[in-house]
Amino acid sequence: MRALVVGASGQIGGHLFEQLREAGHAVAGTYSSFARPGLVKLDLADPTAVAAAVRDVAPEVVLLPAGWT
Repeated sequence: MRALVVGASGQIGGHLFEQLREAGHAVAGTYSSFARPGLVKLDLADPTAVAAAVRDVAPEVVLLPAGWT
């Protein structure tokens, strides 16, 4: 499965990202404020950037655990 985890630098997103990767899935992840190696910066308030991220990754599933606390 090819997945996109939007918010992969957070606690839940990071866990999802690692679990998918360890299970052998092709996974891409994004961050907003907290950069982590292998993740791509994404501003969820920018619909053009979101569309480009989905187009570039071409995921079968998008997981969106991103959020502000």
